[in-house]
Amino acid sequence: CSLGVIGNQLGAALGFVFPPLFIKMNEDKEVTRSQINFVNYTVASCCIAIHVILFVFLKEEPEIPPSRAALEQRREKIDFAGTLKRLGANKGYLLLAVVYGINMGVFTAFATFLNRMVLRFFPDAADHVGWIGLILIVAGMAGTFMAGCLLDKYGHFKEFSIIFSLFSAISILLFSLSLEKSIILTYITGAASGFFMTGYFTIGYEFGAELAYPENEGTSSGILNGIPQAAAIGATLLGSKLIEWKGVHWCLYGFCLAMIAASVIASTIPKDYRRRAMKTSQEVEKQANGVVSQQEMKPLRPEENHV
Repeated sequence: CSLGVIGNQLGAALGFVFPPLFIKMNEDKEVTRSQINFVNYTVASCCIAIHVILFVFLKEEPEIPPSRAALEQRREKIDFAGTLKRLGANKGYLLLAVVYGINMGVFTAFATFLNRMVLRFFPDAADHVGWIGLILIVAGMAGTFMAGCLLDKYGHFKEFSIIFSLFSAISILLFSLSLEKSIILTYITGAASGFFMTGYFTIGYEFGAELAYPENEGTSSGILNGIPQAAAIGATLLGSKLIEWKGVHWCLYGFCLAMIAASVIASTIPKDYRRRAMKTSQEVEKQANGVVSQQEMKPLRPEENHV
């Protein structure tokens, strides 16, 4: 899961770097418009090329189902309405959806306001904004990979959900304080913010798969992917108003409080690790069958052969 998320983050990182290289601050609006059009046409061309490649070469589905839920999906027709009803009655999954929405909504708004926040305190740092955004995403890629490794090794989904949310709040607070100090500290705290906020991508999807099992993973992950979009709109609108009314710091304080609230909500999610429990039971069953098979294949002692 973490490797799949990293590809998405890599595209976001490139999006921070390339636009500032081609779009420069200019008093001539026609020049600026021409630069923006060039970037838009370039991005559109890349998207079309990728679409063609996927259409031609990507298989509809893998030969081997990647999960038990995918296997059941091939065998049976998916009851979409029934899946939504069951997920709606799943308290743990709903709580996770709220936590994931807050985390990703705050991250999206944070990245959206990065230009305004940095330039408010460092007016001549227009080129730095893109590099801060790049480092933020690259650090997030490292956080995503580390989160995936930690989950695979320890399986503490709830604990890591709380930890990453709480440290996201701390890193946002430090980022706010660094804006009045130096651009170097802004780079460092921006990287820390990206590490924990973006790192939650993997935790959210993996935790959601655990809580929603054996429901269709496409539906459960789709809901988790959709909720942050709505949360991002709300966080962006609210953050914009806070910047206008109180300033950048109050906006960041609001983000910090939201992440603290997310960590508190995460602490109430039950440890209902259904997918892991199923895998454990299957491993125990295989081991038990293996022991039985070995006992059956074990040759009898001479006295047992004597009749």
